[in-house]
Amino acid sequence: MVPAGFEVAGLRVAGATALVLGAVVGLSKLRASLGLRPGPLRVLVVSALIAVWEVPGYGLDGHLAELAIPVMWVAAGLAMRKGMPNVGALLVGLSAGWEPWGLLGIPLLLCAPASALRVARLGALAVATTMALYLPFALSGTFAMFDYVWPIGSGSLWHHLMPGRSSFTWWMRAVQGAGSVAVGALVAAGLRSSRHLIWLVPLAVFETRLLLDPIAYDYYYTVPQLLGLIGLCLLEGERRRNMACVAVLAYLQFAIIPASRLSVLAISLVLVLYLAWALRPRATASG
Repeated sequence: MVPAGFEVAGLRVAGATALVLGAVVGLSKLRASLGLRPGPLRVLVVSALIAVWEVPGYGLDGHLAELAIPVMWVAAGLAMRKGMPNVGALLVGLSAGWEPWGLLGIPLLLCAPASALRVARLGALAVATTMALYLPFALSGTFAMFDYVWPIGSGSLWHHLMPGRSSFTWWMRAVQGAGSVAVGALVAAGLRSSRHLIWLVPLAVFETRLLLDPIAYDYYYTVPQLLGLIGLCLLEGERRRNMACVAVLAYLQFAIIPASRLSVLAISLVLVLYLAWALRPRATASG
């Protein structure tokens, strides 16, 4: 009989292997679709790094949503860049089927030239797609999702803003979501014609969400790591300073201790905004 520990270790190694293979294929296709030269060594190294958090268990012990949603956001950004806005909107809406925060990817709908009316229609399509996913549950039984409240952790920003409050409601989630979407929209507006929008806009959204979240779990930090490593794979001919900033973003939050959580998250968001400025399209260079 195989000890349980060996079974778990085997699952994690198998999961890491699957992640490496999937990342190699996915990142290679992503680079090709963006017109970048093949970079097999870089793709392999980044793919192996993506799998690192699977081995100690961050991926399996957390939620699959932390892998699926950022990947779907990147795909949505790519669709917008390729002139397929309806596909991008559908992907954003479908990503919320994993968890409702997937809908925070709506700033990606700004990543292609469009009128305000067109963006509004795309946003409506994304929201309608999400509603279609949840509607059967709402109609077939008791739908109490909006009755749930979260505890407010002592290391969170909300604890400092509202020291006497112990619960975090859906109205407060709406404030958190609005802040995340606003920052993401700001970054999208600056990176509209750049290939880097497909990972920096999701990173801006998620870093803001983390800063405004009432609680924190280790598996949350796999999202910025995944997006940061995708960014590293797409940095071509950039300054070493920018590459170093992305690498720091990918791993800084794994060093969080409760006492430093807010400062680390604030630094991470500042780095994202700096990168959005540093990687913005310029008149003399392509994105």
